[in-house]
Amino acid sequence: MPKPFLILHLSDAHIGNPKYDLDAFDVFDSLFDDLRTMRMHLARPPDLIVFNGDLAFGEIPGSALSNQYDQAGKWLDRIYQAIGSSPRESPILFVAGNHDINRTLITDDQKEWIRKSLNARSLYELMQKNSLQWRRYLERQDEWATFVQRYPCQAFDFKAHLYTASGVLTHGSIRIGIVALNTSWASYQE
Repeated sequence: MPKPFLILHLSDAHIGNPKYDLDAFDVFDSLFDDLRTMRMHLARPPDLIVFNGDLAFGEIPGSALSNQYDQAGKWLDRIYQAIGSSPRESPILFVAGNHDINRTLITDDQKEWIRKSLNARSLYELMQKNSLQWRRYLERQDEWATFVQRYPCQAFDFKAHLYTASGVLTHGSIRIGIVALNTSWASYQE
């Protein structure tokens, strides 16, 4: 019988949240302890890590997203230490969340289009044409995309015109196709 395919699913770290800035890494200590216990119990690291959105807290005065992603990289290093693995052995798939976007970089006309004109057909056309309007929505996730692309994991193909990723992992004799979709590009604050 083949060994099970293990996935570590993480989300909503909100690295850079000013409310928890002073003790954020202390708060995460229990997570790191749990991961070390999991690693000992299972006697192997996960085959895949999925980080399902909100790695960062979001662009705010005095806390740029780029700085939050620098902190997030250190946090992920601690995750890998706790599970006794590396991005090569346990690849990570990133999915963007609504906090992984610079929600301050949106114009009133973009908000209006999202509220009143967004539908599957118009969105599909924008994406397929890689229109200026589409690229302006995606540029609000540039810091996230830069972080994801520089993170040391070559298992997934990052689509720069969609800010999505996909790939195929082999587990024993099984090939597993994985896709990370991006729906947070339309997020904004009123």
